Amino acid sequence: MVPLPPHRSPPRRPGPPTPHRTHSGRGGPDPPPVPGYGWRTPPVPDGPQGVELVPEPGPRVQEGTNVTLRCRGAARPPPRLYQWVRDGASLGWSRKGLWVVPSAPPEASGRYRCRATNEVGDGESDDVMVKVYCEWPLGGQWGGLGPMGGQWGAPAP
Repeated sequence: MVPLPPHRSPPRRPGPPTPHRTHSGRGGPDPPPVPGYGWRTPPVPDGPQGVELVPEPGPRVQEGTNVTLRCRGAARPPPRLYQWVRDGASLGWSRKGLWVVPSAPPEASGRYRCRATNEVGDGESDDVMVKVYCEWPLGGQWGGLGPMGGQWGAPAP
């Protein structure tokens, strides 16, 4: 085995000395690292933006179907609280971006929106129309809907 030659630095060029460059690229000392981010720049806190409400399985569902409303948007830090609204009236608050309407009745139809809130601010979605429809079989066919005897979809006499 042939030994490697000792490492030698390249010769220095004559001229003025190179200024000291720090991690930030500026001369002088760097600020101390941010805990959890090291030398990376920490993200700038921001209120929720681009908030949208997404109904699942969709904006039109059959009566008795579970409807899940998802509220999402970009925020730093992530939203900690969500408000749920139908037809201008508050339904309640949650700590997750989900609201479930179990076995949705036709009365659950309406314009929904959500508001996401973090420590910096809040953002609100546009209204989303959710329609819960009902259909009953009449004589082996899907009948029309109409008021009869105080009920919707009752068979004609």
